[in-house]
Amino acid sequence: ALVFLLVGAVSLRAGYLSAERWQVHWEGLAAVAHAHDVWHRQPEPRLSEIGFVQPPLPSVLAGLVALRPADPADTRYAPAYLGALALGLTAVVFLALCRALGVPRPWSWLLTGALVFHPVAFSHAAAGSPAAWLLPMLLGLAWGLDRWTATGALRPLLVASLLLGAALLTRYEMVLWALLTAGAVGLVAARQGGYRQAEGTLLAFLLPAGYLGAGWIAACWLIQGDPWYFWRHTFAEQPLPNAQALSLSAIYFSLLCCPFLPAGLYAALTGPPPRRPLGSLVLVIGSLALAGLGAPLLRRLSGDAWSQLTVPLMATTAAGYPLFARALAPVRGGTGRKRRMLAWGLAAVGLAAVAYVDWRGAGLPRGPLETWQGRLAFTDDCQAEAAAAVRLAGELRPGEQAVIAGWPGFAVALFEGELPRLTLVPTAEPPAGELPPFEVLLIREPVEEGSMVAWQRQMPARYGLEEQWRVDAWTCYRRVPRS
Repeated sequence: ALVFLLVGAVSLRAGYLSAERWQVHWEGLAAVAHAHDVWHRQPEPRLSEIGFVQPPLPSVLAGLVALRPADPADTRYAPAYLGALALGLTAVVFLALCRALGVPRPWSWLLTGALVFHPVAFSHAAAGSPAAWLLPMLLGLAWGLDRWTATGALRPLLVASLLLGAALLTRYEMVLWALLTAGAVGLVAARQGGYRQAEGTLLAFLLPAGYLGAGWIAACWLIQGDPWYFWRHTFAEQPLPNAQALSLSAIYFSLLCCPFLPAGLYAALTGPPPRRPLGSLVLVIGSLALAGLGAPLLRRLSGDAWSQLTVPLMATTAAGYPLFARALAPVRGGTGRKRRMLAWGLAAVGLAAVAYVDWRGAGLPRGPLETWQGRLAFTDDCQAEAAAAVRLAGELRPGEQAVIAGWPGFAVALFEGELPRLTLVPTAEPPAGELPPFEVLLIREPVEEGSMVAWQRQMPARYGLEEQWRVDAWTCYRRVPRS
């Protein structure tokens, strides 16, 4: 409990400092916006308002902080609460794993601190990124697979399957790791008991995760009329990234996220086969192998390399630290002093490599001191959206409706607060068909020339609009009577 409270408090403080500067993580804020839609857009709560493009689990968890309406300007603090909860759970789960492995108490505390206060993991958590929830989920997944490999019991395998399903509903990219994990489970089961045992084990492993995934597909079908609505709108029309560059970046950034990764991998791969940690190895090898292959397949990745490799980095982080903890644990039948000394030597080499690349100016996106002070990586400024929301609230008269077109219009709606009178058109392209009835239109000017620019130029004549005001890239129009 003390570990959970301490880690959560440090994360929450950094998140608050970041939100005070109006720096937010867009995916974390979007999850809070969807949760507010569920509770407050209609007179009664409606789960159908959860949104069917972003993964649903972060929005469901955000419902904990969106249950009671708050001052609209204060909603920017909500993601920090969720991130603090995720990081506190990560610390508790990893500390329990270290104790279960028999890692000496001082090393358990040091490794736990190195994991949760690493600038990459800490930035995601303090900013409220949904990716922060992957850490405790993937730690539990690795533990369940390792326990099943060592004991053959099905209960840890079922726990691993449930956590894998939760990870799928947190980030859709985890489907690649799900396929790889299922293949590894089938191969291990086949070597232990042949085809029949592999068949039964795979069914037991895939059913819990399959139920979660099938439930989400069914919800899309029933509500949106398209079972693959979430997939088409999430991984559509994106430029193909450079697979080779992403593969090299995955290796490079994985070392920055976990300098102990080479030591842990060496200890795991050179140990006796029955004791090799299946779950951790699947996460690491899958991250490095699928980073370049998965990006062109999913065609979703955008931003810099750190953003493009969010899931591989979370997976290698969740696997690398337990691998190193296993290398420090006493070996059955002896102290394993030479083994631990070699592990520490390889860890020192990894730390030296990280220090070198950081000194060369190509290291972490933010340093530890900056991160703890609330200058978080992976965040963007939302002051323009907050200012536009204030102007829009003053523009709308009682009973009037507004349409907000452009991304991130959800932030404007969240900060404005009166969700029932706002309709979002978040696509970069003009909406199909006619817009819903409205008196005020708020639109964000696109960065590049395109169809949105053409649509914007046609709006005044088509809808009888007059420009009212501008805030940064946001322009407000009002419908005027036609003579």
